[in-house]
Amino acid sequence: EMLFARSNVICSSSCKSSTWGRICGCSKHAQCGNGYYCSDYICAPKRTVGSACQYNSECQSDACISGTCQQKLDNGEYCDYHAWCKSGTCYDTYRERLAEIYDAGYNSSETYCIPKLKSGEECIYDKNCVSDHCYQNKCK
Repeated sequence: EMLFARSNVICSSSCKSSTWGRICGCSKHAQCGNGYYCSDYICAPKRTVGSACQYNSECQSDACISGTCQQKLDNGEYCDYHAWCKSGTCYDTYRERLAEIYDAGYNSSETYCIPKLKSGEECIYDKNCVSDHCYQNKCK
């Protein structure tokens, strides 16, 4: 995939651009090259740790925590989203989603990163399992 650069903006060839030198538009992050995200219809460089942010996708670490790009969190650290954790699993966010699947009530104010789940444990996403394979809500 060919990338076009102008100023601090990089656009992939899939972005709409009528002539060279015109900043092309994007509507989703996948249209931008590695290390870039779609911001106001242009591909912008992902932000470094310590930079202000609003969304995980804006950060090189993919972790926008309390308005700042931060390193991913270790197991046992507070989290709100799976993306914040090195393991990819935020405990109560994960349990809350399971409760939604099984139509059960679940509410907790304490959420934290946990290790990837072992074979037979309940899962939602492949990335939650050591095997990277979740089938019918069980790690394989």
